Formats: sequence, C-alpha cells, structure tokens
Amino acid sequence: MSIYATWLAFDDDTRPPLIYQGSHINPTPDDRRGGSVTFCAIPGHCHPSVRGTGADDGPSVDYARLWVTEHDDEASAVVVLDRDQITELRDTLTRWLDSRDPVR
Repeated sequence: MSIYATWLAFDDDTRPPLIYQGSHINPTPDDRRGGSVTFCAIPGHCHPSVRGTGADDGPSVDYARLWVTEHDDEASAVVVLDRDQITELRDTLTRWLDSRDPVR
C-alpha cells in the first residue's frame, strides 16, 4: 500500500494535459491530450514515527511525489521533492501566473 495520498491529478478522469509535440511547436487548446500529472503527499498518519502504532496523526512529512506520464503510459517519471523544492516550484509557478494576463 502506498504511503502517498493524491492531492491533484490531471488524467483521463479529469482533464489530461496536452501531449508535448516538441520545443518548436506552439501548443493550442485543441491539441491532442493524454498522459497524466499527479501530485501526492505523505499524510501525517504515515509519518515513520507513528506508522503502525495506531496513532491518528503524526508530524508533517516534508516530501511529496510528482508523477508525470506521457500519453498512453509510453514513459513516465516519478520524483520526490522536499519542502524547499516544493516551495521554490510554488513560487516559480506563482511568478509565471502573475507575469501576464492569461490567454483565452
């Protein structure tokens, strides 16, 4: 059983990401979709200090899993990020979102 709990998923059940076509092609909303992006975190009750003890919750676990799968499970990458990396990713995404008006 996984110690990770899913917080966010873009997949066939929600709205899969656009399929990457290369760095020379501008994506459009009508492009083909597939694959998945999943963000998972370890809940406190799975912290090593309380796992298997029956305790309801433990301290926060400072790691999260980011799982990206290309279309039709052809390839995937799974990485574990620490709290500092997640903070930097969040700040970078916020700067990107704030840098321009969204194109609709």
